[in-house]
Amino acid sequence: MPLERLEIKNFQAHESITVEFDPLITTVIGQTDAGKSSVLRALRWVALNQPNGIGFIRDDATAAEATLTVDGRRVSRKRGRITENSYTLDGESFYAFGQSAVPDPISRVLAVSPVNFAGQHDPHFLLAASAPEVARSLNAVVDLGVIDQTYENIGRTVRRSKDDAEAAHARLIASRGRAEALGWVRQAEPELKVVEDFYQAR
Repeated sequence: MPLERLEIKNFQAHESITVEFDPLITTVIGQTDAGKSSVLRALRWVALNQPNGIGFIRDDATAAEATLTVDGRRVSRKRGRITENSYTLDGESFYAFGQSAVPDPISRVLAVSPVNFAGQHDPHFLLAASAPEVARSLNAVVDLGVIDQTYENIGRTVRRSKDDAEAAHARLIASRGRAEALGWVRQAEPELKVVEDFYQAR
């Protein structure tokens, strides 16, 4: 998902600003209170529909808007003080319902989640995390949960198959025992034929 450009209007400190993203790394620099964090908040807003509410709209504006160009697709998020509350994908409009409710078509284009964002005072991603935290983060990033679920399903199938095989083996042993108990039937067959012939001859 190559980010190309973020256009911000009337969002916190920014009346109008455009950030061009480098294909590899983009660094936002500036003096204190210049609006660096506002750029990241606007990016998070358009990508995750967070923060909620209207507190980020500039005091002298009626609406805030952020437009993110991603791999040639344009995703816009707009929020007004009264009624405007929408997303737009390449000109097609979607209503934004509540916090964290990114419309599915836009969510599929952006393909991000909260794990893709770090706060200003957060430690460096994964470097200060424990092994379980690293595992959970990697699971969230690449959806290893699907692999875990697959392994669990395979394990469940193997266990069920082993149980079925053990039950079948037990039935086989029992059947062999019953067959051995009925071994006298073959030995009695000639004597039975003699009796049958005797009664037929009468």
